[in-house]
Amino acid sequence: MDRILFVSASAKNGSCKALLEELQTKFWLQHSTEVVHIRDYPAEPCCGCEACFATDGECVKQDKIHILMEKILDAKIVVFATPNYFYNMSGLAKTFVDRTYRYYTNKALHGKKFIYLYTGEDTPDNIKKYLDNAMYGFNVCHNINVLGSFAVSTEDDGVYKSPADKEQVISKITKLITENL
Repeated sequence: MDRILFVSASAKNGSCKALLEELQTKFWLQHSTEVVHIRDYPAEPCCGCEACFATDGECVKQDKIHILMEKILDAKIVVFATPNYFYNMSGLAKTFVDRTYRYYTNKALHGKKFIYLYTGEDTPDNIKKYLDNAMYGFNVCHNINVLGSFAVSTEDDGVYKSPADKEQVISKITKLITENL
């Protein structure tokens, strides 16, 4: 059974979580699905020691990020959601991206299918532009197969500025997932 993993890089239970849970309901009867929160897998920042280069990807840090990475490696498609913080990914997302450095040498993420979902208080076009740029290095270095990226504009309290735009994004992501399973 194909596995779809929905990953939230938000520290709160806000729009990222709500959108991922809504997407999950579209697939959980036919596929193995799970919504996970990076915050539930405490991770120390990468220290840049490069020990992972000498050990084919083994990290010297003894934390929980490897459990999350096992889930990502096991998934056919990963839907990765992050809020827009100062036109960048969340701190949790950045720590996660940095900690994937260990998979650079063994190419474990090469070709992995990702869909990005961004939320924030600016226009969807601006949010998407800046967060796509923030994810660029991760995508290129790991040869990620980016199926698409989408942004939903929200107010500070998590209310969608345009519920119709939100529904359109949900529909587009659902179609992308279906076409790529």
